[in-house]
Amino acid sequence: MGVNQIETDDTFDLIIKGGEVLDPSQNLRTRGDIGIKDALIAGLAPDILPDRSAQMIDARGKLVTPGLVDLHAHVFPHGSAIGLPADEIAPATGSTTYVSPGDTGGKNFSSFKDYILSRARSRIFGFVNISSIGLEAFPLGECLDINSGRPSRGQGSPVGQHRRRQRPRTAQAGHRCGRPIRDQGTGNGPHRRCSGRAR
Repeated sequence: MGVNQIETDDTFDLIIKGGEVLDPSQNLRTRGDIGIKDALIAGLAPDILPDRSAQMIDARGKLVTPGLVDLHAHVFPHGSAIGLPADEIAPATGSTTYVSPGDTGGKNFSSFKDYILSRARSRIFGFVNISSIGLEAFPLGECLDINSGRPSRGQGSPVGQHRRRQRPRTAQAGHRCGRPIRDQGTGNGPHRRCSGRAR
């Protein structure tokens, strides 16, 4: 959020008036008005006259921040049962950057890239799931059969047993690609980092 000097003849497309402006990157916390022109922040001042813009938002009693970062957002609609469109949830969440926590695997990452990442106005980053299909089969566990990425049709051991068998293979995958692997466990406990040592 740049702080620009406002000239006496400046006009804006929009004024956000009276909010508490927060921008930690600039160590900024102040009450003031923000002038926006051509979809960019053009100025910040304690008081911008309302007649300098045809449109105004009353932000008194509200926080005005740069876009927030959501570090765990399922933003692969139609690719997983829990995916939501990033651009549609941005106004409600205040987030403009999302991190997908493994919605996709190796088999469906190209669909995520072509149909979601390339078209979204929001910034989206993502982790690739160790399961080849990501969360496509949700609510079935994505790693019940880590060899094929499909849920096991066998005896259906409890998820915990599958995860214990999966962990050495996850570490091996991390070792092969030279990267640490994040294991989310069962979803209730703390996240673990696999060692990455091959057996």
